[in-house]
Amino acid sequence: MPGDVALAGFDDIPMASFVNPALTTVRQDTGKAGEVLVDELLRLIRGEGGESAMLPAQLKVRRSSLRQ
Repeated sequence: MPGDVALAGFDDIPMASFVNPALTTVRQDTGKAGEVLVDELLRLIRGEGGESAMLPAQLKVRRSSLRQ
């Protein structure tokens, strides 16, 4: 049955809220993610080794994951 399937995306692209049904998605600060990635790349280029980083994320629940 169609109501037995839930769907979620990632990065909360603008189109996610306009499709039917609106797409549940995980939202993150992509600007901050870009900064962290560039800083990490520069550290690797300088031979300083790599580090792992975790950025906060938010679940934006929309109709694609709601039982109807």
